Amino acid sequence: SDTAFAKASFYLGMAYLGAGRASEAMDSLQRTAKNNPRDAEVHYRLGRVYTMAGRTEDAEREYQLYRAARENERIVEQEAPACMDALRTQPVAQARNICARIGDPNDARRLILLGQLYAGAGVFAEAVEPLQQAAKLEPGSFEASHYLGLSLFGLRRYADALGPLKKAAELNPQFFDTVNLLAKTLYA
Repeated sequence: SDTAFAKASFYLGMAYLGAGRASEAMDSLQRTAKNNPRDAEVHYRLGRVYTMAGRTEDAEREYQLYRAARENERIVEQEAPACMDALRTQPVAQARNICARIGDPNDARRLILLGQLYAGAGVFAEAVEPLQQAAKLEPGSFEASHYLGLSLFGLRRYADALGPLKKAAELNPQFFDTVNLLAKTLYA
């Protein structure tokens, strides 16, 4: 459950699998899939374990999740550079059409990426909505809280920025940029 060790159960599952302990591998990989439902590699490995155990329906479900996650990654890899380029070279209204291809209202990682791209380009007003949605989908996301606070700060909405920045600082108290931004917000 500790975010610092998010992949620990995955690696434990792989170690169990390598040691020929399929039952323990399955337990660890199931836990990993529950904690990291968008990790393509987890679904692929769990699909393999299910196949080895003769659980073909479960294996096919995991392989479908694997393919969907890989497709999602491919879209992000292609669309993020196009969005960054559009934000640098085009008016915001035009860039928004290109960047919108990244956003998925049900995928916090894609929404966070979209918010990061907007915030990185200084288009803070565009960043707020996807980051708010990402924070709703994944309340424990440091990135969603940090970039939402950064964007609200950039809009000079200091009172609104306090909540997300406090949450980000609570989630990752060693991240200097968040702590510094929180201090600036409190000062403002």
